[in-house]
Amino acid sequence: MPRQILKNLGLSDNETKIYLTTLSLGQAAASTIAKKCGIKRTTTYSVIDNLIKKAFLTTFTRHSIQYYAALDPYVLVDRCSQKVVEAQRTLHEMNRCLPILDGLKEKHRNSAKTYYFEGLKPVLESYIQFIHNVPDNGTLYNFVSPAPAEFTEFRQGMRKFISLRKEKKIYSKSICILSDDGIRLKMADKYENRETRLIQGIETNRFSSELLVSDTRILQMSYLKDCLFSNIIENDDIASMQIMLFEIAWNDSKKQDEAISQDPKVLKRIQELKSVQAY
Repeated sequence: MPRQILKNLGLSDNETKIYLTTLSLGQAAASTIAKKCGIKRTTTYSVIDNLIKKAFLTTFTRHSIQYYAALDPYVLVDRCSQKVVEAQRTLHEMNRCLPILDGLKEKHRNSAKTYYFEGLKPVLESYIQFIHNVPDNGTLYNFVSPAPAEFTEFRQGMRKFISLRKEKKIYSKSICILSDDGIRLKMADKYENRETRLIQGIETNRFSSELLVSDTRILQMSYLKDCLFSNIIENDDIASMQIMLFEIAWNDSKKQDEAISQDPKVLKRIQELKSVQAY
């Protein structure tokens, strides 16, 4: 546990090992530290220099021999506390500056920017980046395909995106292929500030991707078996075209959704899906 915490503070494996060894020794020469750690002396000197620069070790000379001592753990805790305070102050200042920084982008509104994300964490972060840039009380246009059950971490991570969307009071218009997940999605609409319309599709061959559109940008995501990725395109013209195409699909989906909602098989399935897991 201490090793991981020290790594989180920016120390390498060797730096962590030498800091902990020096802490246990109290005060020691480099040769003693190297022997105790099982690290070459030349490497030890280099690592010690780095730790001194990072203020994790101090040094002093006694009887012409240079000794090293580790920074007291309580001082490290105090340092971390100071960083938390500084981070909170920086966050506060950043929030104050956001309108100014966002205004600097105005002159580039008509140019296109593309951002690519790959892997679970980056893809989830792309959703947060996207929703942060949708104005409060705005509308989100969504061709949604709920992630398969095996994508547990992704489904859990999406809760933050949905919570942020609800917090910003962004209304979502969603089109989803008929499936158990699609039914659950529609059942949860009244809790999620969303309207979902179901359309017919082949359940065994449904698309494994999603498209979100706002007034100025689009997010495309695909959860292929071996490659979860997404991209964001910032461009007013492309976003406007995608919204127009969505509205065409939205209008066409109304009759399908009404027919599906009255289908006895679907009504029976709704009763069977007793526990509603919002997505």
